[in-house]
Amino acid sequence: MILGDRAVSNLRVQETLVVGKQLVVPKIQAEELVVTSGNSAQFKAAVIDDLTIVNKILLPTVGGTASPLTFYQELAGTVEIKSASFGANQTVAMHIARIGKVVTMTLEGFVTAGSGFGATFFAFEAIPTQFRPVLTYEIPIEVVDNGVPCVGFFNLSTAGSITMYRGVVAVNVLGQNTFSGTGDTGFTTLTASWIAA
Repeated sequence: MILGDRAVSNLRVQETLVVGKQLVVPKIQAEELVVTSGNSAQFKAAVIDDLTIVNKILLPTVGGTASPLTFYQELAGTVEIKSASFGANQTVAMHIARIGKVVTMTLEGFVTAGSGFGATFFAFEAIPTQFRPVLTYEIPIEVVDNGVPCVGFFNLSTAGSITMYRGVVAVNVLGQNTFSGTGDTGFTTLTASWIAA
């Protein structure tokens, strides 16, 4: 089928649509989109304003069986960080996105005056269920204790709760120790990525 340069109000393709140069479509609704290395779907350039796929997307893979890409979500908001090691609770920006099973989160850091009490940090609320990790996730981060940047520890549980620890004070390595609460206290902005449950 050759359409040339003309507007088509309703185009229904039963099996295969091969586009040589460019396909501009204001809206597409499909039950299933399968992209393979053959001719079942070839798009050299496609501009799509609104694409709704009801069932699944299968992308090509090498050395295995493709898993359906069935989830995408972005969330921007705030999370409240609490600790006895500083005075008022701190509200920080949180940006989180999930593509398939891969989740990436950026958490805004802060530094505030310490309260004089030693304690860990923790988030007031758990992250939403759909973003929670399949296993407890732990990484080293940079924290500030008594005004000095040092090694800390970020822990995200399978229940979605976030806890931050100060590293071992004597040797400045990872370990679940409390912040001193003296001087400036906080953590630097961090980005973490994990596999969702």
